[in-house]
Amino acid sequence: MKQLILFAALCCYSLVSFSQSIKIDQTNAKVTFYFHGDKVDGTVAGFKGAIQFDPSKPESASISGSVDAATLNTGNKARDKHLKSGDFFEVEKYPTMRFKASSVKKENDDFVLVGKMTIKDVTREEKFSMSIQNGSLIFKSTINSADYGIMKKKKREDSIVDITIVIPIL
Repeated sequence: MKQLILFAALCCYSLVSFSQSIKIDQTNAKVTFYFHGDKVDGTVAGFKGAIQFDPSKPESASISGSVDAATLNTGNKARDKHLKSGDFFEVEKYPTMRFKASSVKKENDDFVLVGKMTIKDVTREEKFSMSIQNGSLIFKSTINSADYGIMKKKKREDSIVDITIVIPIL
């Protein structure tokens, strides 16, 4: 019986802690991507964000984040330098990539965020799925880099990029 009461108390504590600003571990947040056209994966660092989220009231959530475009890393220095150049991300001119949710709703066991993503000088509406797993918030989306003026391939379907963001909760 004591274990049941302790479990119930911990569940209530978890929900209460989510109802306010969620304290996130920005230092250990991980942003990864996979570019289908070249079968290349990589990371982007320098995550900064603010999250207010209550799982029982997702419509009242406020979720935003950004990354430092200059930290783009595919493990190949020559390729990274080229990606950061004016041919692709133009990181000197556009140093930050951003996302700000405009709506959050529950779908099945996960949540869906719709909001504005800005890469370079282009802002578009994008959708992310969000789940809570192992003490982290997990965000996933698939975008087309051509929509942001970053088109390496001639065929639009070759510019698909999967994005995963893992943000540990403190």
